Amino acid sequence: MTKLPRVFAFIDTETTGLSPFRDRVIEIGIIRVENGEITGELNSVVRPNMFVPPEIFALTGISDNEIQIAPEFSEISSRVRELLDGAVFTAHNARFDYAFLKHEFTRMGDPYQSRVLCTVRLARLLFPKASHYSLSHLIDYFGIKPSARHRAYADAEVLHEIYKIALRHHGEAKVNEVIDLILKSSSLPSKLTSSQVENLPDSPGIYMFFGEGSSLPLYVGKSINIKERVKSHFAGDHRVAVDLALSSQIARIESVSTAGEIGALIREADAIKALLPIYNKQLRRRRDLWVAVRGKKRKYSSVELITAESTKLAPDNILAVFKSKKMATETLHSLCRECHLCPKLLGIEKGSGACFMSQIGICPGACTGNADPKAYNAHFEEAFDKTKVQEWPYAGAIAITEQNFDGMIEVHVVDRWVYMGSVAYKYDDMTEIKKEKYTPRFDWDIYKILAKRVLNPKKIRVLTRAQVEEFLN
Repeated sequence: MTKLPRVFAFIDTETTGLSPFRDRVIEIGIIRVENGEITGELNSVVRPNMFVPPEIFALTGISDNEIQIAPEFSEISSRVRELLDGAVFTAHNARFDYAFLKHEFTRMGDPYQSRVLCTVRLARLLFPKASHYSLSHLIDYFGIKPSARHRAYADAEVLHEIYKIALRHHGEAKVNEVIDLILKSSSLPSKLTSSQVENLPDSPGIYMFFGEGSSLPLYVGKSINIKERVKSHFAGDHRVAVDLALSSQIARIESVSTAGEIGALIREADAIKALLPIYNKQLRRRRDLWVAVRGKKRKYSSVELITAESTKLAPDNILAVFKSKKMATETLHSLCRECHLCPKLLGIEKGSGACFMSQIGICPGACTGNADPKAYNAHFEEAFDKTKVQEWPYAGAIAITEQNFDGMIEVHVVDRWVYMGSVAYKYDDMTEIKKEKYTPRFDWDIYKILAKRVLNPKKIRVLTRAQVEEFLN
């Protein structure tokens, strides 16, 4: 067993909010313990030089007057450093307090790092019969009588008391053994066990983070190595805001292996749209996409704006995709002026007769049938040349093959940018592992995934209609 340092710094902070990137520390309590003896203490309100929400004053009992006369963090930083130096940073949901103090030091240009001991994890491992592990529940469970609640020094005293209770119940050798185990995996969220992460596959695929008792994921991610990517979330959870927020909530991880990157990317996009995880904001927003679809009015090319979820979508007719309807109309107005197109044919002006742009010489008169259709349509194609869906480069449907190091082969079937599904096999005897059929539809996110790879002919073969049916039936 690793010989442990016999120095602990029991720490609690009160803050202006939940983000160490935007918010600041307003109170800090530290109790430094060496070989079982208290050798240093700090109990200080801190002036954050920013707005403190009224609910924070109400929760902590700290007054605005205390804040105004308190020292700034820079004024007490040397004392904080002195108490933390060489000690194991020990706190409840420790990543929260650790992140805040790291950022306070970083703002001063004074980087800080330490080994971190989370007392939530310590209590879970040593007292498995406790029903909950919040500080309030542990106070009741152990019958601790704190000098105050939601004050930094008083909560640090509670942590020190929990440590002493653990020593009395289990003995120094057992407590040290458990602390050693936690320190070896100190970057894991408090509600996860190391086995939950170590049992994840090293293969490509997707992973899903779940909160306690929840059937819907908090976050869906993808990687070419699921286990290593999951570990990276927690190794840097004091630097990335999403990872910090996730680490306090994750209680369970699920994963789905794929044979390669294409399978992982497609399943990630599909899962996010279906399950709407709260921390996958970017792909969730894409449900609101608007699409410019090609049409025809008389002899002139025209545009219809529809939502990306519409069943009218056909790859050959997609001229452009926009993040919002406002962005779509603004872009179409610009194209109207730059490429001499008709706003009525672009669907951004209503009414009968000539359009406004024709009256000022921008529209060549397509709205009234006076423009040369061939010339107008050429301008139209030029306007959307860079934004339209690329022409399908094959004579029919194709199969894209991927293989991972675990001996899985996955064949993806795509027809005119529409993802049809996949079949996975064992490499050694080509036994079918699983088959996934997708409802044929054009999906913009999947198109972007496929476009870079479909235009690269490696590991692609063109299929006959019979072969497509054989794959997916």
